[in-house]
Amino acid sequence: MSSVLLTIGRVHIIGIGGAGMSALARILVAQGVQVSGSDVVDSERLDALRELGIAITVGHPPFTAIEPHLVVRSSAIADDDPTVLAARAAGIAIWSRADALSDLMAQMTVAAVAGTHGKTTTSSMLTLMLRAADIDCTYVIGSELAATGVNAALGTSQIAVVEADESDGTFLRLQPTCAVVTNIDCDHMDRWQSQEALETAFFDFVAGVGRSVDLVALCVDDAGARRLAQRLAENASSPHVMTYGFDSMADVHIEMLHESAMGVAFATSGALVLETAVTHVPGRHNVLNAVAAAIVARHLGVESQTIVNGLAEYQGARRRFELRGAQAGVRVFDDYAHHPTAVAATLSAAQPVAKPGRVVALCQPYRWYRTAMFTHEYAEALAHADHTVLVDVYGPGEQPIAHKGSRQIAQLLSEAGGSVHFAESVAAAIEYLASTCAAGDVVLTLGGEDIRPAGPLLLAALAERARHGSNGAQDG
Repeated sequence: MSSVLLTIGRVHIIGIGGAGMSALARILVAQGVQVSGSDVVDSERLDALRELGIAITVGHPPFTAIEPHLVVRSSAIADDDPTVLAARAAGIAIWSRADALSDLMAQMTVAAVAGTHGKTTTSSMLTLMLRAADIDCTYVIGSELAATGVNAALGTSQIAVVEADESDGTFLRLQPTCAVVTNIDCDHMDRWQSQEALETAFFDFVAGVGRSVDLVALCVDDAGARRLAQRLAENASSPHVMTYGFDSMADVHIEMLHESAMGVAFATSGALVLETAVTHVPGRHNVLNAVAAAIVARHLGVESQTIVNGLAEYQGARRRFELRGAQAGVRVFDDYAHHPTAVAATLSAAQPVAKPGRVVALCQPYRWYRTAMFTHEYAEALAHADHTVLVDVYGPGEQPIAHKGSRQIAQLLSEAGGSVHFAESVAAAIEYLASTCAAGDVVLTLGGEDIRPAGPLLLAALAERARHGSNGAQDG
């Protein structure tokens, strides 16, 4: 089946500044499709897309000057969006991102990386392992890869690395040849309604009707992925499963060799042997991501030493423990961690980076429904920081849920003996942190895209404090 998108003419993308939609735009432009786009706010990502020749408008325009033959929208775009309404009135076809991605990937050998957390890091590591083997793969991932500066590129080989998103069901439209499931944590209940339904969707992703997956790599350390492995074992037509993890029962068993602020050295045994491999990002969770990527890379023909070499090239991705800068001896990192499990893992990974200084979390919980569901879990996760500053929930398009916001998390954390401060606004949080952080502290901004600008603003405030000779004081 040939791609419809490559023959349709002109495509307009609504929400083109999002991670998934901007990646789609890059792949389309690389294949000669004329692309235009719109988004509600301007951004650096839009500037990068403009450099590709994409006409982009900011706001809710009916269309650009060139009327498209097809409109693609993200799942975040509502039915009453002005551009959607204009397309319908004009009789122009409207596709979802899932429609477009599945169309573009239909003729490729797809390595799909799924899971509640770790998709972007695992996809990025896999891409670099393949590149180290001179496999020029196409990749479509959820953030800009530090090694390339972009979140998507069209390769010359038939292999594609795709971050497979469960939040809106996009992963069910893909036809992967091999797949990873990093974990199946309770999330996106606004769509799936129950953990059981979410786990069934992951089963359908790898073994549903019409699937022809050769290999599934599953993290045996995760309870949801273990249940999926058991379900696949009971299904006669399931693909080959290879488990990985620190658990001794894993097909690929991981042994930690050394952990420091610079990263982790580890080895694997069993179905995949890596004598010594090194990540340049901290945390056991990133070791799991690296091994998942290595299993798929080996399945696609990459030798073990080349896998190790490719992993050594991974220096991170945007909003994945991303260093924003340092001022007055304070280092500021930014991370997309927005589920309590990811928050806990990120803060734990930060401890050896900060040692002997403090780990300070500036957390803005992302989405009201998630915060209401995991209020206690957020408090438990933030206890992994030495000090936490909370600002209220970022929930675009949602109505606030009474008594289920950041104040309640702060109260729970305080009652458990945690060190916490609630700030009325991001500006107030920055002012507070600039006056209380001391040299040696590591500050992490955690949450959705809305919290990301806080990092540079804090660095500027710290620089201003340093110019006036204030040393700051730690606050317990």
